Amino acid sequence: MRIIYLALIEIDISNACLIHSREIVEQMAAHGHEVHVVLPRPLRKQAWKNVEHIWIRFWGFDRIRQTAFFLESSLRILWAYFKKQFDALYIREMREKSLLIKFLHLLKIPFFIEVNGWLVKDLMIAGADTKNILAAEKYQRLLFKNSAGIIASEVGNADLVAKTYKIPFHHIHIRRLGAKSYNFENCDKKKARKQLGLPLNSKIIFFAGSFHQHHDLQTLVEAFLYLSKKCPESVLLMVGTGEQFSVIQKKIPNSILGNRVILTGVKPYEEMPMWLRTADIAVLPLTAEKVKEQNGCFALKLWEYMAAGLPVVATDLSNTASSDLLSDKALLVTPDNPKAMGNAILRLIEDTELRKKLSIAGKSYVIIARSWQKAAKDTLDFMAERLKAWHLENL
Repeated sequence: MRIIYLALIEIDISNACLIHSREIVEQMAAHGHEVHVVLPRPLRKQAWKNVEHIWIRFWGFDRIRQTAFFLESSLRILWAYFKKQFDALYIREMREKSLLIKFLHLLKIPFFIEVNGWLVKDLMIAGADTKNILAAEKYQRLLFKNSAGIIASEVGNADLVAKTYKIPFHHIHIRRLGAKSYNFENCDKKKARKQLGLPLNSKIIFFAGSFHQHHDLQTLVEAFLYLSKKCPESVLLMVGTGEQFSVIQKKIPNSILGNRVILTGVKPYEEMPMWLRTADIAVLPLTAEKVKEQNGCFALKLWEYMAAGLPVVATDLSNTASSDLLSDKALLVTPDNPKAMGNAILRLIEDTELRKKLSIAGKSYVIIARSWQKAAKDTLDFMAERLKAWHLENL
């Protein structure tokens, strides 16, 4: 297939959407497909592998600059279409961009929508007013109705799309999040710690991700404060930032901030394998609301943790899609329970065999079932099937 992917991430509450998109697009190209990716010009420094780039000069997140981005994108896409007709346009869920959809409808160009989050809720979190939220919901309905197919992440979005917008379920592909296990082959923990200036002999408990409300970081910090009294050699390393950053920082006593609780701020995606290599134990602290919303404790970071061979403590509820799947691959604790989380981490610190068992089980599962290569292949198969149906429907 010849695919053009429009890759402006308008809103990314979890700081992960561009990662999803990049991994999938690079793997589509690796499977032998011709992929052209449309990106804002400032992203030149992270040029994606094995794809052709269409760089857009004008871009931004206010209304005027977004309009300029999508106008230039539309013209460049049309130019590419007439130069050498492509099979499909691949775009993320977007706020109102009716000009682009009119072009696609007029020229009968099939397009696929990638849904990694839930745009309407993300807009609420970002503080959008009711008028903008209703407009976005109306436009989402138009997008989904006219698309050849929808690629939704596994965290509950497929059901939401189908129920909210009355989309037939066979028009939707549920894509599993993935990880790159080969990023962590032959990793040297002490060398990574030395390079990053971290304590060489401590037990490092690790979190990476956004400091937003769906991550229950207050429970994580309270769990560590409880744990630190029982395990003086433990260190909590937190990579990321977000709206809760200052709140979390204030919860940490000054006496341990900087030496036993280390807040690094945001780090580039390309550097994350090095930070993961430094850890002994990783934590995925989701709120109960988030677990219920997505029917489990699924997250990109979970598979990255496991790909790195880290034993994991994760918050989950009983009878979710993840509770059975992870029962032999992680220690699961109920959300909003600092003592349970602290005791689970302490158990892993004290039990070398358990750490080894979970490490092997998690990494083996990721290699078999959670590679980005497999996620891309499944997506391409779905697109090929839906394109056949779309062409029949639009004869």
